[in-house]
Amino acid sequence: MSMSTPHAHATFCWVDLITKDAASAKAFYGGLFGWTFQDLPDGGQSMGYLGEHPVAALVPVPSMPSYWNNYVAVDDVDAAVKRAAGAGGKLIQPPFDIADLGRAAVVVDPAGAPLCFWQAGKHAGAGAIGEPGTLTWNELYTPDPVLAGRFYAEVLGWRLDRTEVPGIEGTYTRFELGSRKVGGMRKMPAHMQGAPSHWLCYFAVEGLDATLARAAELGGRVAAAPVVVAGLGRVAIVQDPHDAPFAVLAKA
Repeated sequence: MSMSTPHAHATFCWVDLITKDAASAKAFYGGLFGWTFQDLPDGGQSMGYLGEHPVAALVPVPSMPSYWNNYVAVDDVDAAVKRAAGAGGKLIQPPFDIADLGRAAVVVDPAGAPLCFWQAGKHAGAGAIGEPGTLTWNELYTPDPVLAGRFYAEVLGWRLDRTEVPGIEGTYTRFELGSRKVGGMRKMPAHMQGAPSHWLCYFAVEGLDATLARAAELGGRVAAAPVVVAGLGRVAIVQDPHDAPFAVLAKA
């Protein structure tokens, strides 16, 4: 799905990668998803494109572990931050403007997962969603789904649809906004106990096995072997050459 206008309020709209090495990240994601990159004038960030569509950004920070940030579109960043604080969240990065591109902030939910808010200016967010090589889903891994679910319902107006999904351990929660499914949540699996709460971004791919083989060729590794998730498709978790995790999904 191509996007030419700002994403709807309370929907995921963008991801960026904090990376130790921008050059190797460009080689990995360019080789894996076919992205091309344009360095921004500030000399730091690079914008990733699939064809003509912006799909992600790379931010080199050599002193930090590599990880993906997940962004939710909001109509008013300052108001969203106030709601987050009132619901028990913590503020990591107060609202700030990024030139005329938009306004952002970073909060942490009461169970410890960071999330970015984005109020669009000239940069609406991802120009394509759900197509091969683009963001297609965002999923919260948390030790306390009840606490986290209450937070997101209050801050973003998401409705919680709890269900059992074959292929996923325990109860799975879908976050819904009206009739739209905007994200998912699961309790931290037993084999991940002790891991920090986090949002995991999913990228759509056409062939999962070929994607995993290509990721290995490019220096990544499979962190969680492929599983079939009923009604969704085949999913695996990959780590890039600097250990940033993300999921790949070949839709059914």
